[in-house]
Amino acid sequence: AAERIQREQELAQQMEAEAKAKDAEEERQRAEVLAKQKEAEELQKAKEDAERQAKEEEERKMREEEETKRKEEEDEKARMEADPLYQLLKKEEEKAAKKAAAKAAKLAAQQAAAEAEALAKAQAQEEAPAPTPPRAKPSPRVSPKA
Repeated sequence: AAERIQREQELAQQMEAEAKAKDAEEERQRAEVLAKQKEAEELQKAKEDAERQAKEEEERKMREEEETKRKEEEDEKARMEADPLYQLLKKEEEKAAKKAAAKAAKLAAQQAAAEAEALAKAQAQEEAPAPTPPRAKPSPRVSPKA
């Protein structure tokens, strides 16, 4: 009977040890899954951070390029405006523009005068009495007795 009790105790201890080992293995697997999830989340976050940084860097480069281009254009404009040849060309362009504007104004005035004259003639013709059409001679009456 003592042997049987001892065997049952050994069996119970063995089953308890197996259950503990099984629980430990399940816990290890859960920990492994959680570690992999955490690693995946960290990798995703690192990827998103890298993409965001790359985008910010690209935007910064574009702003710098635009600023450099604008400064170059301003410098080129300043150099051109300081050039006596450019100033002479600018004055000639202004003279030509003034001449063209004066010519256009003169043509517009001439056209307006011509239109006013045509309108005055048309009004004068409307106001003049219309010539009376010649009166028709009475047709000779033929007597029915003839």
